[in-house]
Amino acid sequence: MAKHSHIAKYYADDKDILDLMSAGKMTKSKLHEFARSRGIFVSPDDSERDLILYLHTLACSREQLADLLGVIDSPDRAEKLTSRIVETDAAASRL
Repeated sequence: MAKHSHIAKYYADDKDILDLMSAGKMTKSKLHEFARSRGIFVSPDDSERDLILYLHTLACSREQLADLLGVIDSPDRAEKLTSRIVETDAAASRL
């Protein structure tokens, strides 16, 4: 007797999406980027929590889930550098 087998697939439900977005790595700009990638434009006045509560209820395909994970893992910017000029009376000496 032959056994039936199938490839197990993971389907993320709204709770999983909420957990991903609430993990702390989703900034407001990343939420806007994810929404735009899905063709959704949201108000810049919405709070981060409001965006998460709206976006997690939408159906998410496997590719969109991969996009979400890519947005979460991508850095916002390079490290910020600042410079400062210090004025002093000390003389530079050569050794």
